[in-house]
Amino acid sequence: MKNYYLKTAMAATALFALFAVQSCKESTDENTSPKTDLGKATIKGNIIADLDLTNAQKEAMAGVTVTFYLNTQDLISNYNYYYYSGNYYNYFNGYRSYSGVTDQDGNYSVDIEVGTKGVNVTMAIPELVNGNQKQENGSTISTQFQKMTYTGNSVYLVRNQVYTQNVEYRGNINPEIGTMTISGDVRYRNDLCATGTDQYATVPANTKLLVQWYDDYGRNKQLSVNVDATGKYTFTTESVSNNRYFYISGVQFNGSRKTPNGMNCDTNNNYTYTLFGGGSTTVYVNKGETAVRNYDFQ
Repeated sequence: MKNYYLKTAMAATALFALFAVQSCKESTDENTSPKTDLGKATIKGNIIADLDLTNAQKEAMAGVTVTFYLNTQDLISNYNYYYYSGNYYNYFNGYRSYSGVTDQDGNYSVDIEVGTKGVNVTMAIPELVNGNQKQENGSTISTQFQKMTYTGNSVYLVRNQVYTQNVEYRGNINPEIGTMTISGDVRYRNDLCATGTDQYATVPANTKLLVQWYDDYGRNKQLSVNVDATGKYTFTTESVSNNRYFYISGVQFNGSRKTPNGMNCDTNNNYTYTLFGGGSTTVYVNKGETAVRNYDFQ
C-alpha cells in the first residue's frame, strides 16, 4: 500500500514538473521571439552648392550620396523587455544602413524601415563633397565643397512620417553670398608731342589687366581681364566675405609712341607700355560694391 501511494505521488509530481517545464518553455519561446511589424518613414531633401562663381546663385548638386543608419533593436517591438532584463542584448544590437543619391535636380529620397515604435536614425550626410566648379573666367575646375547646413546627429522617426532635410554646400565663412566688382577706363600715353589729356588715347582692344586675390577657400586666384574697344574693363567675383583686397597689375604690350626731339616729333613704333612700371596696386572692395579705378599705361 505504501508503495502504491509512493508511486502515485511520484507520478503526480513528475506530471506537474512536465507541465511546468512545458509552460515555461512556451513562455520563453513567446518572450524570446523578436516581434517585428515593419512599416516605413521617408527622409527626403534637396542639395545645392555654389557651382558657378559667375553668378550669385546656388545650383543643384547631383551625385551626392547620403546614408542613414539605425540600430536594428529599434525595429523589435518587444525589445525593451530584454533590454531591462539584460538578456539577448547583443543579439539585437546591430546596425542597418539606407542610402540614396541626388538626381540632376539635387533631390534625394530614402525610405527607412520603422517598427511599431519610433526609430532613432543617424544621419551621415558628408561634410565635404568633391565636384566641378565654374570659375570667374568661365573655366571649370575640380573643387572640394564644405557643408554649410547643420543637420544634427540623428532624427527620431515614426511610421509614415516624411522628414525633409535640405543641405547647402559652399565656402566656409558667411551664409550670405554677394558680388564684388572693379571697373573703369584704361588709357595709354602715346603722344608726348601733345599737351594735357591729348597725350592719352584709349588702349588697343584686348589689352590685359591681371587681377589677383584670395578666394573664400583661401586659394590664390589670378584672372586676366580684357579691356574692350572703348577702353573699359569690368571684373566681378562673388564672395561670402564682407570685403576683400584685390591686386591689379597690367600685361605689357608694344605700340607706337610719339616723343619730342628738339623741334621735331619722333615716332617709336615698338615702344613697350607698362602699368605702374611693372608693379601693382591694391583695391579694397566691400561685398555688393563696385569700385571704380581708372588706369594709365605709360
